[in-house]
Amino acid sequence: ERYTRDYAGKALYPEWDEDHPLDFVAHSMGAPVVRMLQYLLAEGFFSAADGTAIRTSSRWIRSLSTVAGVHNGSTLTWILGAEEGTGLIKSDAWLLKTLACLIEQIAKLQERHKKLGAWYDLKLDQWGIGAAESVRGGLERLFNLPEFAESEDWALYDLSPDAMKKWNGILREYPGTSYLSYTVCVPRRFFGLTLPVPFAAHFFLIPFSLRIGRYRFVSEQWKGEKRRPWLANDGMCPTWSQDYPHEGRTPAPAPTDGRWFVAGRVRHSDHAEVAMLPHLGRIGAGKRLYSRIIKNLLSLRNNP
Repeated sequence: ERYTRDYAGKALYPEWDEDHPLDFVAHSMGAPVVRMLQYLLAEGFFSAADGTAIRTSSRWIRSLSTVAGVHNGSTLTWILGAEEGTGLIKSDAWLLKTLACLIEQIAKLQERHKKLGAWYDLKLDQWGIGAAESVRGGLERLFNLPEFAESEDWALYDLSPDAMKKWNGILREYPGTSYLSYTVCVPRRFFGLTLPVPFAAHFFLIPFSLRIGRYRFVSEQWKGEKRRPWLANDGMCPTWSQDYPHEGRTPAPAPTDGRWFVAGRVRHSDHAEVAMLPHLGRIGAGKRLYSRIIKNLLSLRNNP
């Protein structure tokens, strides 16, 4: 089922290969997604429709620049209802369960009404969700947790510190690729408390920022973790998590592996502002950030 989509003839850059590598700029979960992509390219994972292996390598990616990248997971997943220690949904996490069920119903509507996919395609084909039922049938099934939400194969699990600790032990950095991170932080420390700066955070992220800034580890797996680095955040992800992969990195990467560089720290901005919802009075700050990213990429290209 996961091979149902056919993108033959739809490539945006057909020349892409080791001799024509690409620079990736990734926000939030895009960071581990591109890291996984490079791992799959390095491992020769991809094949043609007839089963013929496609020769790929890690050098198909020249650089990866991450903006508020979730390299070590976010404690917000635990706050919302994932279990600390496993990353799976807890039995009493009604908000997450309701969200997962709504996602399933939207996917069913998209299956019945194909034009809805043009607005935002969830791409859940591999779960065989099928077309929408009647309104009554949909309501009856609304609170039956979908199969994908009970698995380790969806975004909420992969964004948890539990999952990223596991993936960081598998994913690595490769020679010949430049890795740059740009971190984002919205709160400041006041009298020992980590509090969001009101004008810097969107109102809907302030409660999340407060919860992340006060979070305490409860499971045996995480109680030994130093708490303070996880408190400063951008409303959705701890800033410390955005630096580069920390968790799961024992032993340390070999000297021949690639290296991460923290190329910039964006203060008094939140997770949404740097990618999708800029404050109207601070649009220039976002432009300056991405201009800086482009200049750094051009510098890497001219001075590899």
